[in-house]
Amino acid sequence: MALEDNTSALQGTFVQLLSHHNEWTKNEWRTLFRHFESLQLSQVIIQWSVLDNTAFYRSKSYQNTSTPPLKTILELADEYQINVLIGLAYDTKYWNSVQNNPSQLQAHFQDFYKRSFLAAKEILPQAIQHSSFQGWYISEEIDDINWHHSDSQKILFRYLNRLTQHLHALTPNKKIALSGFSNAALTPQEFQLFWQTLLASADIDIVLFQDGIGVNKLQLDNLPSYFNAMQHAATKTNTELQAIIEIFTQVSGSPINNKPFKAIPAPLDRVIQQLTIADQYAQQNIAFSIPEYMTPEGGIQANQLYQNYRKNILKKFYSRVPSLEQAQLTLSKP
Repeated sequence: MALEDNTSALQGTFVQLLSHHNEWTKNEWRTLFRHFESLQLSQVIIQWSVLDNTAFYRSKSYQNTSTPPLKTILELADEYQINVLIGLAYDTKYWNSVQNNPSQLQAHFQDFYKRSFLAAKEILPQAIQHSSFQGWYISEEIDDINWHHSDSQKILFRYLNRLTQHLHALTPNKKIALSGFSNAALTPQEFQLFWQTLLASADIDIVLFQDGIGVNKLQLDNLPSYFNAMQHAATKTNTELQAIIEIFTQVSGSPINNKPFKAIPAPLDRVIQQLTIADQYAQQNIAFSIPEYMTPEGGIQANQLYQNYRKNILKKFYSRVPSLEQAQLTLSKP
């Protein structure tokens, strides 16, 4: 399908692997990839391949489950010609860890390095067999609240330098991506300086800026200032900038209340506004995240967003987009 104009469209999505994904059949994954195909996606970022001690691939070092999905994801990505960045190891205590004093923080980041590089070494023999494998995603997200102290910054920068250097040595022709976001805790100028220093200290190929609209960290009126700051930081360090478009609206969880995090699919008109802003600064738009918030399997609202997006956005930018009826017929095939 020929791309006519890539303005204001999504090119990819995150896939956040959780315990129930270990029980998915290949047909369930194929259904998801058919949705990706119908949405004209060309990129998938697996948020992590190890969550705490559970691996989503066959591992000799981490806890295994009956049907880890990484192999199936890569096979289907090959088939559907979708590029994949594989997330490394993620510790769910990360956000508590970054609030510790520098000596404790150093110990945590030494552990993060060991876990992620071990995962990369274990995954590589399998991943390298797949044309869809394009590189790695570092699963720790970087905010603008926890890194004000110079000692903490040095620990973070050393960690990223060490991990990216070793990942590039392990896979010289593959890319490394990292994401971050703003709470508007820094001015745009301070935000640019922080990220410019970070990107200059590590061998990052792609930086992904989370727009924060779904969790109300930024607003549509101040989002351009922070996108502009990140664009300048990326340009000055020869780093590709991609946007993470939050296609959900948080309705529960911190800071709204003390309940678990809960979100619903965003309205299409807001997503269009997010895409319009992102297009001025980013080279790619990556959704967070289509499986939960923009597929028929995500529920009534997610299916509505899926259909509205195809009707109102995709047909403007791609030729020969199949009708929804044709897409549903395709999805029903074994």
